[in-house]
Amino acid sequence: NAAKGFGFLTLDDGREIFVHFRSIRGEGRRSLNDGQRVSFVVADTDKGPQAEDVEPLD
Repeated sequence: NAAKGFGFLTLDDGREIFVHFRSIRGEGRRSLNDGQRVSFVVADTDKGPQAEDVEPLD
């Protein structure tokens, strides 16, 4: 959700993982599009797993 600055990535197995816009590589206002493929690292946080170092692939 670009307006809120966070959202969820859907994994290949259907699970969802939290992502914050600060974790997306790039300049300026960073956001992702529905269906966009990305690479990322999963970080275990006190609030559960979170996507970090998110890089759009297309």
